[in-house]
Amino acid sequence: MIDTTEQYLRQILSKSFNSYKSFKYEAITVTGTLSTLTVPDGAIYADMRLESTAIGNAARFLQNKSVEVTSTVGMPLSAGSILEVKDFANLNGFQIIKDQAGTTVLHVQYYK
Repeated sequence: MIDTTEQYLRQILSKSFNSYKSFKYEAITVTGTLSTLTVPDGAIYADMRLESTAIGNAARFLQNKSVEVTSTVGMPLSAGSILEVKDFANLNGFQIIKDQAGTTVLHVQYYK
């Protein structure tokens, strides 16, 4: 019985992890001014990677608009950081700002 249950759960997890289909990409040059995503219709998930020449915390982000992200408020990100953002509301609420000098780009792959 346990083997059957374990196999069943693995099948469910496999299907849920493979259910996202990539369909759009955007690159955002992160500046000292607050930036948001251009979320395409139907997006429910995004993989993001931060590329930056800055040392240490390159940017800060939040996934809701209840608080405005600034260079001192928000979750810190360093170069090479990977983010997964789930849910359309979180994607729409996503905001990012540069924390230090340097060239910083957020690469975003959207899924539906």
